[in-house]
Amino acid sequence: MSKYIFDEKVCLMKMHTGAAKSIYHTKLADTDVHEIKASSAYASNLILVDKNYELGQKIFRKIASLQDTDVSSRTYGCWPYYMEEPISKMDAPDYNMASFNAKEMIVTIYKAGEFFDEETKEIMRKSIESACRCIIKRNVGVGYTNVCIADSFITVAAGEMLGCDEFVEYGRKKLKGFYFYTKAHGDVLEYNSPCYSPMAINDLGDFFIYIKDKEILEYAEKSNCLFWKMIAEHFDYNTLQLNGPQERAYSDYVDINFLKVIGMGTGIDFTKHPKFSVYFKDEEDIYFKDTRVKPICPKEYIPYFNGEKYFNSVLRRVTDGCNYPYFGYAKAATTYKCDRYAVGTVNRSEFWNQHRPFLGYIYTEERDLCVRVRCLHDGYDFSSGAFHCVQYEGNILASINFSKNRGDTHINLDILKDTILSAEDLRIVFEIEGNTKGINYYYKDNGICFNINNTELRIMPFICEFGDAQIKKELNISEDKIQFSLVLYSGERKNIDLAAPEKAITAFTAEFMPSEGYVEPTYHETEEFMDIHWNAGGKELELKAPKKTLTYIRNMYEDVESIDGKEIVDLASN
Repeated sequence: MSKYIFDEKVCLMKMHTGAAKSIYHTKLADTDVHEIKASSAYASNLILVDKNYELGQKIFRKIASLQDTDVSSRTYGCWPYYMEEPISKMDAPDYNMASFNAKEMIVTIYKAGEFFDEETKEIMRKSIESACRCIIKRNVGVGYTNVCIADSFITVAAGEMLGCDEFVEYGRKKLKGFYFYTKAHGDVLEYNSPCYSPMAINDLGDFFIYIKDKEILEYAEKSNCLFWKMIAEHFDYNTLQLNGPQERAYSDYVDINFLKVIGMGTGIDFTKHPKFSVYFKDEEDIYFKDTRVKPICPKEYIPYFNGEKYFNSVLRRVTDGCNYPYFGYAKAATTYKCDRYAVGTVNRSEFWNQHRPFLGYIYTEERDLCVRVRCLHDGYDFSSGAFHCVQYEGNILASINFSKNRGDTHINLDILKDTILSAEDLRIVFEIEGNTKGINYYYKDNGICFNINNTELRIMPFICEFGDAQIKKELNISEDKIQFSLVLYSGERKNIDLAAPEKAITAFTAEFMPSEGYVEPTYHETEEFMDIHWNAGGKELELKAPKKTLTYIRNMYEDVESIDGKEIVDLASN
């Protein structure tokens, strides 16, 4: 079936869930369900776009009936994902559902409330109020970018609608807190996200439509500029892609909804672009389908989306952290673009499947080749893999080790117990995605070189140790993917103690358009680290890399990345 089908009998959207490894919060894997969030969006569009007030109201009444309305419950005001799984039965409630469903109700009442019957309107008002109570009780941090902005809009809009000053004041403080936090910490925490940035841009557009409070609108405008500037710095008009790195992403290429938001905000019709049919051949109807959202791009950034201007390099400081126990650490995000390729990295990150800490694109006339580095456990991205690197232009020096007290398929929802990993396969993978025909390659010393559309990519692992394991190299080629792997383990399922080896490190260099002579990195060991130096592009790249499994905090705090003796985080702060 298609992803969603409206079920008239149940009055909700029906879908089929993914495999257990790819879903969080819920136990319902690989089965048919009725999703509440998608149903809210469907009901809102039915009313605001199609003017089908009767069916839209019927759906909203159904949705309201599935909300947790027990004031004594810790999830009061929230919704589950699916009708088939009450919130009390979920693996872990997702409190974002209070925000996402309430938002659809609010904007629909604002724009079309005059067409509602009083009973439905009152049901929805009570549902919105309960959701706001849930939002305020939860009180997400200002670093939780898209949800923080959504919660600010929801509480302010609900407060103005319901005459509740408490809600308005909460939303005001939340939005101001987000803006000042983001400015102080360099840039948006969910940095350069092709999925969450458009959501935030849409929500900020809603402020200008629905909110009256002048002070709140002032900070909505300032926050809107932050997002559009970040996207403008990474958007590549020639490819219609968002250059890396990306700190929250669900796919290696942007989807039609990302491009649609950019098009609506800038007034640019991207369907006229020669690459549009390459990436979105069968999705033009989605691009032109009317929606209620109205994002607004500041005029000064429009030239970066129509091809008049572009950034060829970006170095940005972003602060990240965790809550339990809380600590914050600075990251440096680097992007470099030229006429043949673009590549971006984050100096310290993890291999959660929603992170793209190493992301490059090599241009072709058809679908551009995507280049990634991944750490895979039984074929799925391993969140406890830790990434460290320093980049100058197209030259990257990097290392990979593992973290204690981090997760498997998710960074914190499935924490490994005592660093023990049950595995049939564990590997580091250098991946090229796209049409592999015409890609030539040859082995060089311990590494491999690829020639892609007259662009050479040279990958040279120079340290690869995992205890006593004999590391194997594999090259797998299919029509749409090349994977060059360093296999740490492959065989019968067994328990692997990640903390046992004295050395558990892979270090490599990656060069886009390398010079003819390869300069070997030099390094020396200390008790827990490797101090690595590499001269590339006329610059001295230095990496203090953990050589064994350390705690997550130490992995993200004690590594050091420098260019010509200056720490890259400090360079990014200038």
